[in-house]
Amino acid sequence: MDSNGYGHDELPMQRPQRHNIPLEPENSFTNITNPQQIKLLDTLTRLQKLQIDKLEGFDLPQIIVCGVQSSGKSSVLEAITGIPFPRKGNTCTRFITKVTLKPSEEASVRVTIEPGIGSKTRSYENDFPPITNLHNLPRDLQNHFTTAEKLILGGRKTNEFSKDVLCITITGKGRPILQILDLPGLIEVELDDDIRNKDLVREMVAREMRKPNSTILAVVAANVDVQTQTIFGLCAETDRSGDRTIGIVTQPDVSPERAPMYVDLAIGKTSIGKYKYPWHVLKNRSAKELEARTDMRSRNDEEKRYLDEHPWNQIPQENRGIEALRKRLSERLFGEAIKVFPELATQATTKLSGFQRDLKALGGENRTTAEMESIFRTATKSLSKLTEAYSKGRYEYKTIDFESSHAIYLRARIVDQSELFYHRIMTEGHTWSSHIDISAIDPDSDFELSQSNSLKATMNKRKPEVMTREAEIELAKKHLREKRGNEFPLTWDPHHINEFFWKLSREWDGIASEHIAKVHTHCESYFHHATHLSFRPSASKDPKPTFTNHADVATRYFTLSKTHLKHRQDDAERELEKIESDRQGLQTNFNRAYKVQYRQQKNERNMQKAVGAFVRNMDPAETNPNTFAEHQGRQTLEDQVTEVAEDFLRAAWIHYKIMRDGYIANVITQVIERHFLQDISDVPPEREAMDERAFKALVEEDRGLEMQKAELKDKIDTLEECLEILEPYR
Repeated sequence: MDSNGYGHDELPMQRPQRHNIPLEPENSFTNITNPQQIKLLDTLTRLQKLQIDKLEGFDLPQIIVCGVQSSGKSSVLEAITGIPFPRKGNTCTRFITKVTLKPSEEASVRVTIEPGIGSKTRSYENDFPPITNLHNLPRDLQNHFTTAEKLILGGRKTNEFSKDVLCITITGKGRPILQILDLPGLIEVELDDDIRNKDLVREMVAREMRKPNSTILAVVAANVDVQTQTIFGLCAETDRSGDRTIGIVTQPDVSPERAPMYVDLAIGKTSIGKYKYPWHVLKNRSAKELEARTDMRSRNDEEKRYLDEHPWNQIPQENRGIEALRKRLSERLFGEAIKVFPELATQATTKLSGFQRDLKALGGENRTTAEMESIFRTATKSLSKLTEAYSKGRYEYKTIDFESSHAIYLRARIVDQSELFYHRIMTEGHTWSSHIDISAIDPDSDFELSQSNSLKATMNKRKPEVMTREAEIELAKKHLREKRGNEFPLTWDPHHINEFFWKLSREWDGIASEHIAKVHTHCESYFHHATHLSFRPSASKDPKPTFTNHADVATRYFTLSKTHLKHRQDDAERELEKIESDRQGLQTNFNRAYKVQYRQQKNERNMQKAVGAFVRNMDPAETNPNTFAEHQGRQTLEDQVTEVAEDFLRAAWIHYKIMRDGYIANVITQVIERHFLQDISDVPPEREAMDERAFKALVEEDRGLEMQKAELKDKIDTLEECLEILEPYR
């Protein structure tokens, strides 16, 4: 039904006209020349474009047209604005239409779509070219409405509704200064397809009606019983004091028998609710007038003629006709703006301070790419310098509060671990313990490593087999006898040293491998703490900028360092494999210490035997080579075989201990220092080693936090612009 009782589909589509828009030349809005009122409307328009009302608690002055379907809302909108809106189909009934009119030297019509709350629709301003040739406005406006319907409703069914808002701004000479919202009609007749939409539309309309600064034009057709109109129940619910609602009666010519009831309502003889303002009555164009394309001037003349007759002339002139309504709305709109704008400025100032505090508490606004690059490079440079120093034992003030046993002291932890490695090789590296008299070259007899109990507790201790002197000699005799080669009797082939050494030192590789793993753990622990230390905010009065989620960024960056450390561990293991291969090879010993110690041990042994023989053979008469040899333990062949075995064992142990010292030095220098500590500051990857995608993933905020901060920043920007707009009213 249209404003006079006809359904939209029953009305003829307006054919394009090749003449000016049928606008009345002047009215109570277009006559406005008051600069203050023009400024007020401009301020209101700028605030609405800013969508300040989407922030919780902000409410701008607005005029809304609402009522049930077919109550004549669109005709009221047309009459107020003086614009002949398209009347075919349902383009204006499935979403909110916001119309802004203001005077300007440039005549134009601009259309945009304002996405509703939670809507995925974008702003489609570019899809609507401005209309500057107003000779064909009805046709061009119809085309824009059709396009808007497709964009807003998309693939929705034609009976569905959208929360998006169609915004139409019309400027030109003689235009009214006005902004008004046309809301979807409330559904009263529940068809099958309307049941689901009824509550949706009601809530959509009620949301706008609840806003404290909304002036509600409650439209009701005079051909229905006013007591049955849903809109008034909604008015009572959303405007309990009744000081924002103006009842609008349309279609007074359709049902003359109901005229007295509505006249009494308009003049206050009867009431259906508590309303501060008098009702207003309008007569809009009939179907025949629309068919004849009656212009707005003729429409107004016919309205005046009809309402000046009985019984409608009983209503005061200021409450009947479109001109009087415009004047009432103008006073209402500008009065609300003057009152509300200072309040909005105060509210915006308070809200802005709160949002700024919230953003600061979250670490400030999101960083730009350039800022993130700068912060990252500063942090990684700090980490590199720290690592270079701490790997050499040059510690800085920034770690003064760390415990002395902390992993951050990298060189100290590596020294601790190297001493443990040395201690384990010395005490656990040999397969069995010897009682052959070689104490003079035993370093353990000179000093005992001072190790803390906590460090010793970390070792995987093993106990070498304890072998008596006699058992070891028997083992050597058995080995030399059963693996004889071309050596002469009572001598031994030096190649037997190889197998003895291989068996005796077979634990070295396992201990060294554990040492590598422990050093890797120390380095990893160091980089964990050092990376977080380099990325976290400093405690100075002028702290360096860092990431809001610096702990997360440091953790991600540390993960990259862990990968590089693992590569270094792998290289160290390969280096150890080479050393192990050398250990398993043929043995040579050109160390002068070998000859010195071997001779010394042999001389000491011979001297001990000689002295013993001399003491036991004090009678010179009985002195002879055989008895002397007997007292030295060299009389029988078995005695001589035993002596050869002892001599072999002394040579083997001297070689073992000399090679052991070399092995310890090689592992510490060639494995640990070369592959872990040498250029260890290069372990954390540089920025240049990452592509843009990898860098962004490294430094990105937590998505939820990033969105929260972005939302706060948007609110802050909106409020700052709002305060700039409201500066004249503060």
